[in-house]
Amino acid sequence: MPRTKAGTVPKLQHHRATGQARVKIAGRDYYCGRWGSKESIAKYHRLLAEYFNGNGAAPVIEGAPAREATAARTEQVHAVTISPQGVHVSTSPQDADLRLCVCDIAARYLLHADMYYRDVRGRRTSSYDGARMAIRAIEPYFDVPAVEFGPLRLQAMRALLVDQGRPRVTCNRVVKAVRRLFKWAASQELIPVATSDALATVDPLRADLPP
Repeated sequence: MPRTKAGTVPKLQHHRATGQARVKIAGRDYYCGRWGSKESIAKYHRLLAEYFNGNGAAPVIEGAPAREATAARTEQVHAVTISPQGVHVSTSPQDADLRLCVCDIAARYLLHADMYYRDVRGRRTSSYDGARMAIRAIEPYFDVPAVEFGPLRLQAMRALLVDQGRPRVTCNRVVKAVRRLFKWAASQELIPVATSDALATVDPLRADLPP
C-alpha cells in the first residue's frame, strides 16, 4: 500500500462521540459511517485510493446536496440484496426525488441485468456475473453522486483492484463492466451521456506498463 511522506498510511479511527469511523487525510477529517461496518471500511479504502492516486491531494468531498441526499436516504428503506436466488431492491417512494447516487443506478442496473442477461432457457449468462462484478467493484463509491463518478474515480477504483492482487486482465474486464453499467444508465436518462462517455477515455492496463 502507498505511504505518505511521513511514512505512514492514515488510519481509520473510532470517533466515540458519534459512533462513526473517522480518518484524517491531508489535515482534514473524513467520516466514513458506522464504526465496524462494511460500508465504513469500503469508504475508507476509497478515500485512500483517491488520496494516493491524486499524488497527495485531499480526496474530493461531495457537495452539500449529495450529503443531504445520503442522510435522507438513511431514513428510508433502501437496500440491494444479491443472492443465488435473485436480486431484491427495496426503495422508498421518495427516492426518485433525490439526486441519484452510484448505489441508485447500480440497483437499477442489477434488476435490468437479472432480466436481460439470460439465455433461451432462462438461465443467467456470464454477462450477469459481469454486472455483479462491476457493482462489487464500485461499492466503495455508492454514496457518490453518479454524475461525479468520472475517469479519475474509475482509475482509483481500478487501483484498489490492483492493490488486491487482481490480474491485469481481470482489472480491465471489471472496468469494461463498469463502463457498461454507466452506459446503460445514460440510455435510461438516469445520468447525462457525457458522464458515460468520459469513462471511455480511461485506457486499459497494458501488459508492458505498471498500473
